[in-house]
Amino acid sequence: MDDRQPTVLYVDDNPKSRRLLASVLQNCGFKVITAADSVEALSQFRDTSVDLALVDYQMPQLSGAELAGNMKGINPDVPVVMISGCAVPAFELCFVDAHFGPGTAFD
Repeated sequence: MDDRQPTVLYVDDNPKSRRLLASVLQNCGFKVITAADSVEALSQFRDTSVDLALVDYQMPQLSGAELAGNMKGINPDVPVVMISGCAVPAFELCFVDAHFGPGTAFD
């Protein structure tokens, strides 16, 4: 039996959002690894076994959509969930397994 905590890589350039959602996920029983940008996220993604990548859409360097494509190129089996505070064009979601945007809730 595998008793390992599920691990979430959460990527968001907003430190307040990162701290808040990481805390919520940890309280739900997940191990959370955070990254403030796409470069840090890709390094973490390559070096750590994660069960889920949770990425913000609007970030500097690479958008969440571009980051998701890079992650799928490294490990296509890890689900990528994108969160955004704005509408995201459908073509930006091709490497994303789920999307939470305006009008959606995590519960």
